[in-house]
Amino acid sequence: MRVIPERSVARPGQCRAAREAGATAIEYAAIAALISIAGIAGMTLIGEDVIAFFDSIFNAFP
Repeated sequence: MRVIPERSVARPGQCRAAREAGATAIEYAAIAALISIAGIAGMTLIGEDVIAFFDSIFNAFP
């Protein structure tokens, strides 16, 4: 009698669910990366203006 390891016996759809969960994680990671890139780009573009703004406020006080 041959014993089949438990992990090789899968319920129908179980592997598909695991693939979909992996794909969802990759999609969320891609979205997070794009948001990070957009944030860095935005901060780089307006960074000097923000620094100048706060410097003007700081210099307004004696």
